[in-house]
Amino acid sequence: MIAGLVICFFLTACESSTSPSPSDDSNGEALELSSSGKTSNISSGIMQSSSSGSVVTKNSSSSQRSSSSATPQCGGVEYDPVTQRCVKRVIETYETFTDVRDNKTYKITTIGTQIWMAENLNYQATDGSWCYGESSDGSNNVRVENNSSLISLSSTHIANNCKNYGRLYDWNAAIAACPAGWHLPTLDEWEVLIAYLGGVSVAGGRLKAESGYGFNALFGGTRNTYGVFSFMGSTGLGVLWTSTEESSEGAYDYTFSNSADTYAVSSPKNSAASVRCINDNTLSSSSSSVVENFTDTRDNQTYKSVKIGSQTWMANNLNYAAASGSWCYENQESNCDIYGRLYSWSIAMDLAGSCNSADCKDQIQVPHQGICPAGWHIPNDDEWATLIDFVGENAEQLKSVSAWGYGNKSVDVYGFNALPSGYRSSSDGHFSSVGGTAQWWAPTDREKDAASWYIDKETNDIKTSFPSKTIGFPVRCIKNE
Repeated sequence: MIAGLVICFFLTACESSTSPSPSDDSNGEALELSSSGKTSNISSGIMQSSSSGSVVTKNSSSSQRSSSSATPQCGGVEYDPVTQRCVKRVIETYETFTDVRDNKTYKITTIGTQIWMAENLNYQATDGSWCYGESSDGSNNVRVENNSSLISLSSTHIANNCKNYGRLYDWNAAIAACPAGWHLPTLDEWEVLIAYLGGVSVAGGRLKAESGYGFNALFGGTRNTYGVFSFMGSTGLGVLWTSTEESSEGAYDYTFSNSADTYAVSSPKNSAASVRCINDNTLSSSSSSVVENFTDTRDNQTYKSVKIGSQTWMANNLNYAAASGSWCYENQESNCDIYGRLYSWSIAMDLAGSCNSADCKDQIQVPHQGICPAGWHIPNDDEWATLIDFVGENAEQLKSVSAWGYGNKSVDVYGFNALPSGYRSSSDGHFSSVGGTAQWWAPTDREKDAASWYIDKETNDIKTSFPSKTIGFPVRCIKNE
């Protein structure tokens, strides 16, 4: 089941009654319909990249500024969202790509492991593509929004719609529209992006302009199966095709509006939506892969490891049986094979049992090996923070694709394989929350409590907490640098 999925057999069935309508004006602005039916002039607010003439270059030209009255800041420094983006409080300059078919230049942006065009495609396909408001017969007489009569738009206005929002493509045209080295993204590739941006409930807001990710999602509107154009402009819809078919007549797109969420929709293939191309390659420096199978010589158990950024993590919870103070969930060995063992804090740190009720921070080393095998150690708070900084704050990218239960979207982009292993209570020794909680010990000592890092199943946040040291949690080891 796709998160946020809506099935629409006709695109008009999902439309709102209040949406923007273009007007015949020479500077490419849109006229927005208010709830009263009156119109008010709004700027399209779309930034155009410069034509550098190169295939991939740094965009250093000055362009039209954002329509926002306040200049955005990044780490306390003003920046220009036309040519720059703000990533983790660092100003970066957009790179650009020139489509050699028509010499149009597009900004590009890197988000996680993916490289996306930061503008909607504006390549004129031989068949099956339109500027918003463009007729198929060349008359420029079209139906727009809920108007029953034909409207005639000027050639200048129609050209400006393409310039500002890109073209609208039916699905068959969209499949072939991207230039060499780029392609129409699959539904899976979209879901990787959505997960990186925090999930369907917030990704819509983060896709939009000046969000810090540089995607600059635009409300380019739609053309339905009857040739009616709708939803262009600041209060409209952005609808972007995927290459994934839903049926012989329908294909998926991702839709977003002024709200923070986004959702997958099945639309008729002969309706028209925008195209955002993704590069054929992913960034190897931002991806993770299984780098080795590691064998713990103490008991000959084998673990997978994954490299995530500069760090190498075990891709399994530790399953080394300590002499005491470690348990399989519900005391079943089969659960240890799946989830690893649960340890009290002192056993996880390989310290005396008295450290569960005493301050032993003077015995914690950096790095602290604890119960991990030689060459590995218990990750400290800084190392957890480094992981989160690299992958983003959304745990969907780290969660195993199985075991989390219905409705929990997990994509495990990096192969971290976070499993909901549950815990063992310190009060009566009962076991709880397998399938719902992933939590690991950290070496930070606070006398009777100690640091742990956990995944919130409901919000997908990665957080720290200080539970009692006598609770049984898993251990995830990180490799010594």
